[in-house]
Amino acid sequence: MGGMTQFGRQKKTAYALLGYSVYNWFKYYYIPISFQGFVLFMVTYLQHRDVDIEAYEPEEWQFVRGQTQTIDRKYGFGLDTLMHHFTDGHVAHHFFFTKIPHYHLMDATEGIKKVLKPYENTPYGYKSDSNYDFFFKFLHYRAKLDYLINKSKGVLQHRVGVEGERAARKNY
Repeated sequence: MGGMTQFGRQKKTAYALLGYSVYNWFKYYYIPISFQGFVLFMVTYLQHRDVDIEAYEPEEWQFVRGQTQTIDRKYGFGLDTLMHHFTDGHVAHHFFFTKIPHYHLMDATEGIKKVLKPYENTPYGYKSDSNYDFFFKFLHYRAKLDYLINKSKGVLQHRVGVEGERAARKNY
């Protein structure tokens, strides 16, 4: 099979198993794998985007500071358990990378909440949100979080977050 990739072999095998029918291949292989890819993209996007999330330029970036700029999102409907808690245990994943098994993510999350408690009202505190309307929140953030601007030297934030902070200070 020469230079065929693993994915190419999977597509070819699926096509053969579905009776060499383009309709069956599209219906039973392409649509489900596209749906799965979209769900993973949407979940990943929401875990790394929020009005308050900061991004750091190289001279300002530090490991722990960078790891706090992610958010645990509870999706409900049994999805968190179905997805092995990589949705509501995502902050722990960032702190421990792949070294922590998924069945310990929630224990680690509880520990991280305690450690980050003193930073609760700062950009470095633990971030969590309930996302029962995750599809609409995804669409809303895709439209609202348009680009990053300088919040301070070396620190970037989405434009709506910086403008919101400025308006809050102005009204205060």
